[in-house]
Amino acid sequence: MTVFLPKQDVFHHSSVPETIQGLSRLLKSRVALPCSPIGLEQFLSRNPLYFRDVVPFLWEQAKESLPLIEPLQQVERMELTQLEALRILVHSFFCSFDRDSHRWREYPSINMDRMFIEPSRIYDAKLTMFFEYFSRQQKRWEAGDVLDRKIIFQLQSSSKTWEDWGGCTKRLHPFVVHPLKASIDDAKDAFRVDFANRYLGGASLSHGCVQEEIMFVLCPELNVGRLFCAAMKDTQTIVIQGCEQFSLPKGYGWSFSNGGPYHDPTVTVDGMLQSHIVAMDAVDYRSSFSQDQYSLPHMLRDINKCYSGFCMEDTPDVIATGNWGCGVFGGDAELKSLLQWISASMAEKSISYFPFDHEVIAEKYGSATEMAIEKRLRVCDVIQFVSSIDPQISVARQFVAWVRNQ
Repeated sequence: MTVFLPKQDVFHHSSVPETIQGLSRLLKSRVALPCSPIGLEQFLSRNPLYFRDVVPFLWEQAKESLPLIEPLQQVERMELTQLEALRILVHSFFCSFDRDSHRWREYPSINMDRMFIEPSRIYDAKLTMFFEYFSRQQKRWEAGDVLDRKIIFQLQSSSKTWEDWGGCTKRLHPFVVHPLKASIDDAKDAFRVDFANRYLGGASLSHGCVQEEIMFVLCPELNVGRLFCAAMKDTQTIVIQGCEQFSLPKGYGWSFSNGGPYHDPTVTVDGMLQSHIVAMDAVDYRSSFSQDQYSLPHMLRDINKCYSGFCMEDTPDVIATGNWGCGVFGGDAELKSLLQWISASMAEKSISYFPFDHEVIAEKYGSATEMAIEKRLRVCDVIQFVSSIDPQISVARQFVAWVRNQ
């Protein structure tokens, strides 16, 4: 049986390092860093209260035992408390897990060592956000909060056939298009889509600073799943519930920086914060033939991928999503938005679409999808449409014409 255990001996047999350099030597010995963690040293030197007040708290938490943690692929559902999540991330900070952060195999990295090596504005922003989380949880703990709110990771899968989808007579559900530049992260009450790497979190613990990686540093508890979530298969998604946001972002990509603390107003129901996220990875067409995405096997893969997460019970009826798998991955947003709509309608949920910078979707899809619903079109109708798409012509142009002719 595979279990994930941190190396804890040092916390029981040694005192917390008295200097930043002492902490650096400890970290270097734990993960065989090629050089001193200069980035972390400079960060803590600029923020001495983190080293003086927060690091000793983390050291004490690192002494405590963790629950039995098995691979999500085996147990399918992992329920943790906020306190257990905190202790996992404490060990992530102290690099306690026996896992290579540079050469990923079945699992992504979990230790934070890649953020420690060199000074970087991106790493500085991320460390600030993690320490905002650590210090906030410390204050709560010391004030008597036992941090027992639930956090759930659920592995979902779907293997429906093209015939299954072609025979679905469920009516299409609403597809609401938001203005350009509006953010999925503002849809706190919705079931938000994480444009995921197949390795959960992607480069959240290193240089990454696009949608998924930013989400994972705003809500540090999401990173806990990196410990026990293997790379997703084509039929799988991971639904994450109950994670809290502690920071605000500023900028995007290489302009990303810390936007300051955030106090999450999301309500708690039955011991869980009502935050619902589905992590789903798209095919990267940079290293393959991009025309493949219009083939039936590739569309079936995407529809099943989306549906596996969207159909999760006890999640909001509105899915907040956008240009999933597009941008650098080379996906066609005009196609993938329709595939997500198909999956959501099968799950009897509506789409709240954030086109970000895609003007065609912003201008055409709101009215076209509304017309499709007025005409009482069904999932099987849109399946028939996407199966006949001409890749040489704009999908939006074909879709609008098709709806008008129904």
